[in-house]
Amino acid sequence: MRRAAQHTQMDSGRPAWARSVVATLAGLGLAFGLISCSDLKDHPAGTVSAISSPEQYACGKSCHALPPTTGNHPAVSDTSCAQCHGQVVSLENGTVVISHPALHGNGVKEVSCTGCHGMPPTADNHPAGSATGCVGCHGEVVSLVNGSIVVTNAALHRDGKSEYSCTGCHGMPPTANNHPVVGATSCAGCHDQVVSLVDGSIAIRNSSLHRDGKSEYSCTGCHGMPPTSGGHPAVAANSCASCHGQVVNSELQIIDATLHRNGRADVTSMHPEGWLNPSAATFHGAAIAAAAWDMSSCRSCHGSDYAGGQTGTSCLTCHPATPEGCTTCHGSSDNAAPPKDTRRRTDTAYPSVGAHQAHVQEGSVGRALACSECHQVPGSVAAPGHLDGDGQAELNFGTAARAGGANPVYDPATATCSGSYCHSGGRFGQGGPVVWTAVGVGAGACGTCHGIPPAPSTGHMATNLSCSICHGSVVDARLQIINRDLHMNGQVDF
Repeated sequence: MRRAAQHTQMDSGRPAWARSVVATLAGLGLAFGLISCSDLKDHPAGTVSAISSPEQYACGKSCHALPPTTGNHPAVSDTSCAQCHGQVVSLENGTVVISHPALHGNGVKEVSCTGCHGMPPTADNHPAGSATGCVGCHGEVVSLVNGSIVVTNAALHRDGKSEYSCTGCHGMPPTANNHPVVGATSCAGCHDQVVSLVDGSIAIRNSSLHRDGKSEYSCTGCHGMPPTSGGHPAVAANSCASCHGQVVNSELQIIDATLHRNGRADVTSMHPEGWLNPSAATFHGAAIAAAAWDMSSCRSCHGSDYAGGQTGTSCLTCHPATPEGCTTCHGSSDNAAPPKDTRRRTDTAYPSVGAHQAHVQEGSVGRALACSECHQVPGSVAAPGHLDGDGQAELNFGTAARAGGANPVYDPATATCSGSYCHSGGRFGQGGPVVWTAVGVGAGACGTCHGIPPAPSTGHMATNLSCSICHGSVVDARLQIINRDLHMNGQVDF
């Protein structure tokens, strides 16, 4: 009877009269050998054989320790059972007693989840959900039984990890926000700050970064920092927002997923206001000039052909042939000679402008001269000697200026040209130096380079005849040049 009475302490959830009946029947059955201890309700198999005294029926003596040491049970005080298992036991006068025997020893660990964490948990950025929605993500650990959450895999419960099914919140891989199609377990390739691959499964390694409203990732999982393909310029690894501010912020967080991985490079203009305004100090022509006309940085964004490249903005809209054409830096749509000069000046008082147009356009007394008659014309903008950094256009006089054995000289200090065949340095020369910046003063009029007729000292015959009498293929009776190709061509045409 002592054993039966002791056993009823574990059945204290029944009324006193019911416990008495149970105790009496159990005691008689044991006393007369009609039943054995293993017949009594819910004794685990293999435990009753070790019971040798009534005290061993108490919690923590025969079936499990107090607290249990198996199944990842937390280390708690031996009287705190009711905090988690309040559906099954209660604390009476400092002793843990069974208050609901139907739930004790039933093969299920009846637990009140709120003893350890909220329902749902409120820490570690856990999403807000229903109190019984745990199974949606943690189906490997818990299940829903009769409307209640029960632990079905104690080995995974309280193992220091957050076992879950990622697909409870998003696909594997996610299908929203232009996420790339990758392997279901390749998350750590880009999100290694947040997750890792453990035994073939994805596990959260930093819960403070998981579900924090951002997409923590390693950009290098998809492309370099900065990218090394597509002609991307070499820039600082953390400067993405300078050009791609619509997509990413200065902390390298994607701020508009619809613009990321959308098949194009969305670029916020990195250029200052006034970039396209010729009168602005920030005009791009001035910036290119300040960079010694090096346009490699332009090509890095707008493409090697300047047709748009990664930006989608074509330079050819304003520069139909190429921005590297001569007229981009000097000259106009008519020809490559100034004005404008490389500093966008148009006043002929500047030697860089001077009498260029008087020479490259057909005039009243002579043909249009090619740029090569005075300069070495480069084959490309990057040709050796073209952009040499001194800001000067070197002179390289050609056949027109040197005809008849002339030896032309330009003096930059006085902006004067002397000794050229064109301006009296030939056989019949008589004039002195001409000022390059003195435009429109008649420096090229008949009689300024040679006399009309030339003086006998030049070897010309003394005559009062009209020029057209002998040189009718070149000039008419009114002294108008009728064939400019035959005038100042290095020979005497009759």
